[in-house]
Amino acid sequence: MPVIDNLFILGTLSGFYLWGKEKGYLEIIDGIGNYFNDKFNYKEYGINSNLSIAYYITGISTVISLGGRLQYFKTDCGNIKDLRTFASSPPSAGQGIYNGDKIQKIYGITLTATYSFSI
Repeated sequence: MPVIDNLFILGTLSGFYLWGKEKGYLEIIDGIGNYFNDKFNYKEYGINSNLSIAYYITGISTVISLGGRLQYFKTDCGNIKDLRTFASSPPSAGQGIYNGDKIQKIYGITLTATYSFSI
């Protein structure tokens, strides 16, 4: 969106949906030490967004932009088992070790320079 002359406001918004499988190992110390094989399916979904102000420098064909970025996503783990039950009932393979869903927020300041040219 143009503001004045070579000054612009830029914004992006996108969404995503991911899925996969994960395999890992968990060590539980119960006096002897046991290893449990853990496999689970998961889904992640969320958004990416960016808002910045940009200035086009005509003489050097370059855009300089300063703004902020946010990535927000949620991970849904399958086969959930409460960690508090491990002492009395350790998980067997495939039972899962995750207690609930995980939400992540990643944000920060962005500064970019984009040079334009023709071939």
